[in-house]
Amino acid sequence: MSIIGPQVSAFDLKEAHIGMVTYSSEVTRRIPLMNSFPMAKLQERILGMPYPRGAANPHTGIMRAVREFQSLPEARKRGGVPRLLLVFTSGQYDLGDDPAEAAKFAAESDIKTCAFGVGLSINMKEVHAIANNDPDFFFMTKFNEALKEQIARVVRRMKSVPQTPMVGSEMTETMKRASEKRYYRVRVPENGLTIHLINEKGATRGFWAYTPASEQPSSALFDGVLAAGATFIPPPRTRAPSRDVTIVLESSEPDSFVRMKIVAGATTKAPAVN
Repeated sequence: MSIIGPQVSAFDLKEAHIGMVTYSSEVTRRIPLMNSFPMAKLQERILGMPYPRGAANPHTGIMRAVREFQSLPEARKRGGVPRLLLVFTSGQYDLGDDPAEAAKFAAESDIKTCAFGVGLSINMKEVHAIANNDPDFFFMTKFNEALKEQIARVVRRMKSVPQTPMVGSEMTETMKRASEKRYYRVRVPENGLTIHLINEKGATRGFWAYTPASEQPSSALFDGVLAAGATFIPPPRTRAPSRDVTIVLESSEPDSFVRMKIVAGATTKAPAVN
């Protein structure tokens, strides 16, 4: 735990909920995903968790973590925030069902699994399977500094994964640096969408485009621009790649805080802000 505890600081608690499950033959300890711990307290709780001993049953650990995600409040689910499950393993499971099956179930539940093979004797095939064979999300690590950089890399990658909010939902984003980006993918209804963008601190703009899932809109590739206020996105033409629109928000000043609400149809009435 002394290796993992300090690394959670790679996440921003203003943007993410962090929980933890430890397991041996069964789940031994957990920190609920929905908690109100400040970063120092969260790290203290992780450092205080005893290292599990005995047989390893990662299938049980992964499935318990999936249930944590499934118990998220409905409002959190509506926001379509990407969900990430980090699995630390020797890749040598010796009890229970195949962890690859649990990882596959996680993927079917829209949870991205990232596997870290830790130690000197690692079953690489098992580590790859836990990451659902995505080469960007499995790592072999032996040292604290390597793990720190690997987790930071995963966090950066996850921030480029589009959130999938539902129409009618409202999101807030804090972007610490200028030119930092957030991504969204939304299904456009027959009567189109209105995006309400409210800059509460700093400045943020955006772009939107009907693009294939493999592409992201940018200042060089877009169908429309999002500025502060209300922007209407019409339903796509029949030649458009899909009915999904990808939205990118980009901060132009450090420490920008922006609120975005997605409303069906054409409306210029600004959403209420608490």
